[in-house]
Amino acid sequence: MVNILDKAIAAVSPIAGYRRATARAALSILNNGTGYGNYGASHTSRAMRSWHVGGGSSKEDIEDNLDTLRKRSRDAYMGIPLAAGALKTLRTNVVGSGLVPTPQVDADYLHLTEEQADQLQAQITREFNLWADSTACDASGMDNFWRMQTLAFTSFLMNGDAFAAVQYRERPNWPYALQLRLIEADQVCSPGRSDRLAPCKVGGEDVFQIVQGVETNEAGEIIAYWVANRHPLEYDNPVPLAWNRVEAHDPATGAPNILCITQRERAGQRRTFPGSGHQILQRAGRPPHLGNQRPRRYGCTLHPKPDQE
Repeated sequence: MVNILDKAIAAVSPIAGYRRATARAALSILNNGTGYGNYGASHTSRAMRSWHVGGGSSKEDIEDNLDTLRKRSRDAYMGIPLAAGALKTLRTNVVGSGLVPTPQVDADYLHLTEEQADQLQAQITREFNLWADSTACDASGMDNFWRMQTLAFTSFLMNGDAFAAVQYRERPNWPYALQLRLIEADQVCSPGRSDRLAPCKVGGEDVFQIVQGVETNEAGEIIAYWVANRHPLEYDNPVPLAWNRVEAHDPATGAPNILCITQRERAGQRRTFPGSGHQILQRAGRPPHLGNQRPRRYGCTLHPKPDQE
């Protein structure tokens, strides 16, 4: 900005005024930067100068803070009715009464007539519904497959991710051995609650790296999950914590041993934070520590859709 002195000097000596203006512009660039340095990366603007960041990888920024984020998210769900209602509405809109598979076989590849393909698809649907409608599909014997979907999605919203172990157990008078066991996010954690960032031995196993219970090899591929024998926050349980290593895929068939419900946001990220759920809980309600401050408005409307038949 040109002041009175600059104007006076420029009037008397245009060359000196030009030099002063050039030096002032160069000094402004050094102080404020160019491009994003004048905006989002500025260190001098009033809006940005108090915004101090350290920055880190997805581990430092996200995974190292998961424990606190999960606890706060669940506390908000339990203590703020408006926030819990928003989360339940989102669950209803996404899952409803349950996501239903619709088999579409490749009749040409299987050398089937149209009538045979229809019969096969009807048989697949009948068999799946028989398994899904029964609580026998749940390893805990409590929910059918449709209610397990609701529980898994709610857990995903509150905790950032959810897991389901694929198990097989033969039972009398029941044709299907397949069962799913839902696992809360906290239970998948590093042995001893300590990540391993360098190659070492854990429980007799050679491991390359374990972060938040997710074991990866040298190529960064997820090869196993470490699952605690009980919830690590179950403080009154006398059973000592122990960890089981579960391979991500069956070595013989390649089928997954654990299903992970997650939504990654950064490359290299292994675990996810309760993003959408945590934001809804923060925006829709007023956490206790805010006292009587007005809550921020949640800027969207959630409309329920009819349940699927």
